[in-house]
Amino acid sequence: ASSSSSSAAVSGGVAYARTMKWVDEFIVAKDVCPFARAPREAVDPRGLDVHVIHGDASLESVVESVVSRALELQTSIADARFNRRGGKTSLVVAPECVDLASFDTFLDVMHVCEGVFADVGLEGDVQVVGFHPEYKFYGEEATDAAAFTNRSPYPMFHLLRECDVARASGESDIGELLDRNASMLREIGSSRLTEDLERLRWGDFDDASAN
Repeated sequence: ASSSSSSAAVSGGVAYARTMKWVDEFIVAKDVCPFARAPREAVDPRGLDVHVIHGDASLESVVESVVSRALELQTSIADARFNRRGGKTSLVVAPECVDLASFDTFLDVMHVCEGVFADVGLEGDVQVVGFHPEYKFYGEEATDAAAFTNRSPYPMFHLLRECDVARASGESDIGELLDRNASMLREIGSSRLTEDLERLRWGDFDDASAN
C-alpha cells in the first residue's frame, strides 16, 4: 500500500482492534519490546492503554493529545498499584491523520512532542517512542527488515514511564535484545514482514471499543 494508505478512513474501534492485534501477534509474541508483555498482561489495574485519535486531526491536536496522555501517565507514577513489573504504558494512535502518513513529518512531530515534554515537566518521568508504517532508522536502508521493530499499522506514539524503563533495563540487556531482534527480523525478511503488517493494517478483526 502507498504511504497515504495509513491515513485511510477507519473507525476508532477498528483501529483499536488492529493495534491490539499487532501488539499481541507481533510485539508480544515475538518478544520485540521488553516493555510490552507485562503491562499487556496486567488487568487489575490495566497496564496498557490505547487511545485512538479520531478523524484527520491537525498536527497541533496530535501533539496536544500525546502530551495530555503523557501527563495522565505521569500521575500514575505515584499510584502504588503500578509499582509492579511492567508498570503502566500508553499508545496514542493516529490512523486518519493525513499529514502523519509522511514519515519525515512524523519525525518532526516526535521532536515537537519531546520539546513540549521538557517544557511541561514530563522530562525524566515520561518518554515517547515512535512507531510508523514506514519507519526506518537513521543511516539504514528502508528495506532493512530490522526497521520492523518500529513499524506499526498506523502512526503511533508509545508513552513509557522512565521508572518502568529503568526497571526493565535492570532485568535484561537492552543492547543484546536489540541485536537479537535485528537478526530475527532479517532472517524473516522484509517481504514476509510487509505482508504480515499489511494484514494487520487492513484485517477485519473484532471491533473492540476504543478508549
